[in-house]
Amino acid sequence: MSIIIIVGMVITMFSSANAGNIAIPESIKQASQPASLDWTFIAYLDGDNNLEPDMIKFFNDMEKVGSSSRVNIIALIDDYEIWGGETRCYYIEQDNDPNNINSVIVGDTTEKNMGDPQTLIDFVCWTADNYPAEHYCLVMADHCMGWIRMCSDETSSDSLNMTELKTATAEINNHLGQKLDIMLIDACLGTMIEILYQVKNYIDIGVSTEGFMMKHYIQFDKILQELVDNPSFNAREYTGAIVNVSTEIVGFCTDDVDNISQAVDDLANALIDPMPPKKTINKALLQSWLLITPQTPCFPRDLYNFAECISNEILYTTPNQRYAAQTIMSLIKGSIIKSANVVMNCGSGSLKNGIAISLPSSNDTFPFSDYEKLDFAMETSWDEFLNAFFGRSIIQSTQQQSSNPQSQSSQPSSQNNLNLQNNQQSAPFGTQGQITPSGTQSL
Repeated sequence: MSIIIIVGMVITMFSSANAGNIAIPESIKQASQPASLDWTFIAYLDGDNNLEPDMIKFFNDMEKVGSSSRVNIIALIDDYEIWGGETRCYYIEQDNDPNNINSVIVGDTTEKNMGDPQTLIDFVCWTADNYPAEHYCLVMADHCMGWIRMCSDETSSDSLNMTELKTATAEINNHLGQKLDIMLIDACLGTMIEILYQVKNYIDIGVSTEGFMMKHYIQFDKILQELVDNPSFNAREYTGAIVNVSTEIVGFCTDDVDNISQAVDDLANALIDPMPPKKTINKALLQSWLLITPQTPCFPRDLYNFAECISNEILYTTPNQRYAAQTIMSLIKGSIIKSANVVMNCGSGSLKNGIAISLPSSNDTFPFSDYEKLDFAMETSWDEFLNAFFGRSIIQSTQQQSSNPQSQSSQPSSQNNLNLQNNQQSAPFGTQGQITPSGTQSL
């Protein structure tokens, strides 16, 4: 199953009655059904906020490489103001113009809410129908506040929470009949264990950075050139290529996330009784510090460093606690997919040992009621450890959760239905039977 975007668009958007009236780009060849390629690279670029210039740069970097005979590159990009409020879907073709977009627009350009899971579901499923491939890499580029939210759409005043992300990836998985090979989160805090755990049943490998992106860590022209040059890559091989040409980016297979999560559960249970002295936990909090600001209410800490500190506190921890901590350290070291050039535990505030976890320093500012709705919190004892450390009872926690009027809905809205029709190749964002070549657009 490979994905080819242009060929599929011809089938659904052209007929003998109207094909003569539409300028068909040379790259589009009519066929009886979409060909199946090796890879389809699906980019979900949310520029409906202050990252609009970054999304335009990412897009132009993708155009430096463009789709090939074995790799499709499809992008949905939402603007903030540059196009007057439009969301455009493109089949990306190669060009060397850094200032203009020259790829083919497919469908209409009406505004879409990138914070609505239905937009993500419909875009990825439509792409898979029209550009099928053996392997799929989904890129989600925007802001990310860890497990709290990602893909902020300012026009719609909306963003994706983790329940919605799980819903979207589950529906995509069901539609494809297979897991997404790679989910690459081009945003801050993408390898928090809470995020990886939320989607572990629907993706094979999660790729991102543990901390905060201070610059463009991912160069899209480089990672796409690796794929076009090596279309026979499997998911792990391509992940290795991505991290090798990127900065402070790592990957984790979801099977390994399961094992690490089980070890975290063991450590949490060991720490609850007997609870180490508060000064021991506070020392571990300090040692595992990532760059935290008042705008980071998820309190990300480096999981390896936290476990390492517990392991080293021989006087104040039990053998069971130290063993559980050492197991976490061993699993992280053995499972991380990273570049040989990356120096781990550098303390830069962006990447230490690859995977972060929520570890608040204050009971008052941490959103416990939201945290306890995450799969990771519900299926491990980590939230019970946090409650015990702060002296919060489970009853108190449950009461606060039930009184919270803002629940994370698992049902995507239908306001952005992108015209999917029962696995049929369909026009993604407009009238079926039409395609709009983009020409050249000044940015």
